[in-house]
Amino acid sequence: MPYFKHRTKKFISDDYEPQADAQTQAISVNELELTDRTKKTLLKGRIATLGDILRRTEHDMYRCQNFNKKNLEDVRKMLNARDLSFKPDSLVKQSSQSIKAEQNRQNGRPQYQREEFQKPKGPGEPEEWIKYSVNNKFGFKDLTGSVRIQPVYDEIFRFKEGYACFEQHGDFGYIDKEGNVVIEPQFECAMSFSEGFASVTKDGKCGYIDKEGKVVIDYRFDTATAFENGTARVKLDGSWNVIDKKGNLKVI
Repeated sequence: MPYFKHRTKKFISDDYEPQADAQTQAISVNELELTDRTKKTLLKGRIATLGDILRRTEHDMYRCQNFNKKNLEDVRKMLNARDLSFKPDSLVKQSSQSIKAEQNRQNGRPQYQREEFQKPKGPGEPEEWIKYSVNNKFGFKDLTGSVRIQPVYDEIFRFKEGYACFEQHGDFGYIDKEGNVVIEPQFECAMSFSEGFASVTKDGKCGYIDKEGKVVIDYRFDTATAFENGTARVKLDGSWNVIDKKGNLKVI
């Protein structure tokens, strides 16, 4: 058992913070839209919450005993529905390269020059912009390093379909790529837009709004995921269901 703990420490980065709020990260694996087999495998591997998944790369997931490609596809589909993703492999590679370079320096080994980094030719699309922080406030820089969204938000999430979700003083709202607030912060929790709709929470219940902030599906669900191919998964009275964009419900 101590050996397992050692391996767990080795590949989980303490300084990596997923782009998901604390409430989302705290969701139990048992509450996620996964097969029972995948849930059991994750729990056996001491992956108990959504945050535990988000702090791992896809490669890390295979360190769980009996975790296979089918399990990975199950988890990947769940994350896509929630507009979330695994920890990028690039962060692990950068960390590994830095450690190796420092070890070589201490051992007096020669340092090899890498090809000079080529700066991007343009700012990139808003979906590619890079989140950054100043004094625990968040904003975005484009691919050239220019500030596009000032760091004034308590939390901010990546752009999708032209809007980015932000948190300010405990409430969630949306801005456009110019930084204009297009939907005032008024929700207890909110997700990125997908297929023109966004899942938002008020008074402990989830519903959906359009890009004008109009409620298009009433607040009545315990949990609601992003729309994908015209449908979304929702939890109502303890059961998972599928709805269409008119809110029609089908028990699964």
